[in-house]
Amino acid sequence: MNRRQVQEKNDRRKGGGRRRRQQQQHHAAQRQGGLLYQQLKKELEKEFPGKLEISGEGTPKVTGWFEVTVAGKLVHSKKNGDGFVDNATKLQKIVMAIKAALV
Repeated sequence: MNRRQVQEKNDRRKGGGRRRRQQQQHHAAQRQGGLLYQQLKKELEKEFPGKLEISGEGTPKVTGWFEVTVAGKLVHSKKNGDGFVDNATKLQKIVMAIKAALV
């Protein structure tokens, strides 16, 4: 028996399987995206107190969407290759777009 077959056999014993693992991974990705959204929102509200309207929309059946739009212009997109806003460079790009839109 190879490693995959052993894993599937063990999963069946536990009442799960590949589908259960995929669901767990999907839920973990949703939680990570939600936490990163909350962190970004907090940072931007601190940088621009009272000047922004920030909204988020969950995508229950799809992961991978994490986009930031400023004044109708898409300035950050995880789906298009930018990843999550997880470093200062990515945050600064968004901050600069907001500053330009507020002028």
